[in-house]
Amino acid sequence: VWYWPYVASGSGGGMLSPVLIGERSLINARWRSDVSGTARSQTGRIVIAVLTLLSSAAGFLLFLFRRDQREYLWFGMMAALDSIEWMIGIHSTFYSFTGVAYQILDRVAAGADWIAYMLFLFYFLRARRDWLFWLGIGAQLVGLVIAPIEISGMLSTPVSVAIATFVSLPGF
Repeated sequence: VWYWPYVASGSGGGMLSPVLIGERSLINARWRSDVSGTARSQTGRIVIAVLTLLSSAAGFLLFLFRRDQREYLWFGMMAALDSIEWMIGIHSTFYSFTGVAYQILDRVAAGADWIAYMLFLFYFLRARRDWLFWLGIGAQLVGLVIAPIEISGMLSTPVSVAIATFVSLPGF
């Protein structure tokens, strides 16, 4: 079975479950049971996503009261983007393929999360923003701009891997 190259790395292709043959009501009951089991398996991830979203709101509220301490702003932004990434992961558990826009949203949220994380650390630690800081921010911005091109399949896999490596290294 042909898979779009961007998705093929995460799944081997072909059927993901056996074919069910039988009475429609029994097959529907089996499907509902499978969906219910999948939903229950996501409970922990849903709790983490909600708690992360609440911590984001707390960060933004703290920033409203202490505007001179920008680490609260960047913490709130970082937690909001983390929550979005958790929600994307939960959503992808229920749907095997959701489209290019979904993939772009996932990549942009991850890249913006890295930028918010770096800004949070630099403001929290009162570090100076030297050339390495700006290299990390610039690399993430390049990743954000190139993500739609990469996901659309216009770049080969080796070029995509090279870009991902370039983008992630300065952040560490």
